[in-house]
Amino acid sequence: MRDYKQIEKTEIDYKLSSITCNKCGTTHTFKSENQFTEWQEETFQSFDFTFGYGSKFDEEHWKFDLCEDCLEELVDSFVHKPEGYRK
Repeated sequence: MRDYKQIEKTEIDYKLSSITCNKCGTTHTFKSENQFTEWQEETFQSFDFTFGYGSKFDEEHWKFDLCEDCLEELVDSFVHKPEGYRK
């Protein structure tokens, strides 16, 4: 889950203010005055699914974020690991 804050008076000027793992709730907050914390956005992965017509989730749209620990836990549960996964 990503939260954005308005950085100017227009509706289109938003900056990422925090990312929260949808599974465990770990949150990283970005402080605008500290430019070196933004690399931590890379410790979360964003997922975006749109299910097709006739699917169990017929035309639903899901968006969520997982921290690296929760993503690793999910992938470890796979019978067939993703290509390139090193563990």
